[in-house]
Parts: sequence; structure tokens; C-alpha cells
Amino acid sequence: MLSAGPNQINVQVPFELAQSYGAPQLQVAALAGTVSLPLPSAQSIGFFTADGFHASALNQDGTVNSVSNPAAAGTVVSLFGTGAQWPSELQDGAAAAGAMPLDQESNKFEMVDGPGTPLTILYAGAAPGLIDGVFQINVLLPVNVNPPLTLHATTAAGIVLSSDSVQLYMK
Repeated sequence: MLSAGPNQINVQVPFELAQSYGAPQLQVAALAGTVSLPLPSAQSIGFFTADGFHASALNQDGTVNSVSNPAAAGTVVSLFGTGAQWPSELQDGAAAAGAMPLDQESNKFEMVDGPGTPLTILYAGAAPGLIDGVFQINVLLPVNVNPPLTLHATTAAGIVLSSDSVQLYMK
């Protein structure tokens, strides 16, 4: 368990579960009772959000992107998520010691703005200092960016595995 609050529990699912058979279940026990939640049978990309819509992102100066601290066009923002394909040597509970780009044969990231204009991805890989399995994507916001931003993950054959739409606060 990474953290728990009144409306959210963050856990790391062991990497080995992705290779397991059957339908793994996560059981959550609380004062009100126990609930079982099915875990996805396949990996799916998901961005961390502050409110379900706005990305938990960092602006170029390292400050948190928020309504009172929006990103400027022409700067770099860092978005974070999970569900990418990782090398097998990662260890449950370990933190990423440094940058480790994701294999683009397994992970095809494309970042586009609302109308579908491609944006430049400067880095897609491990998030140094965060737990293995969390990815970081640094994207350059063009001067004429049109939010929201949408991430598409595809297979090497071009089949869309999942998509996740997140918004950034921008000035």
C-alpha cells in the first residue's frame, strides 16, 4: 500500500500478476466491511489526476500545475501515470534510481492536443525517485497549444490499447 485517504487508496500491484492466469481480485477491508475489486487482465495506460480531469503534472519550473499556477505555452510539462510495458528486471516496491526510457516497440506514446495536433514528447520513461511502474512523460507545449491533451498508447501493430484524456491548467 502506498497511501490511503477517505476517497482513494493507492497500491502497487505486483508485476507478476500481469503474467498470472485467472481473474485476480483485490480485497479492501475497512470498518464498513470488505469489498473485492477485479483487477484488469491486461495493462492499460492511466494518467494520475488531481480531480479526475486535470493531470497531476509538474510545470517546467518544478511547481505543481494548478488553477493558480498554470503552465505557459512554449514550456515543458511532466505528466505521470502507470500501465506501461516495463522490462522484467524491475522489482516490486523499488524506486526508480534514474532515467530509463521506455521501450518504444512495446509502448507507442503519442501526445496530441484537443484538435489532434501532435505534440513533441521529450522523454517517456521511469519517473526517477518514484516507485517502479510509474512512468513520466515530458511534453513540450507549443505556443499555439489547444487543451485538453490526449495520450494514445498503441501496440507495435498500431492497435490502440487504451486512451486517457487529461487536461492541464494553462495560461
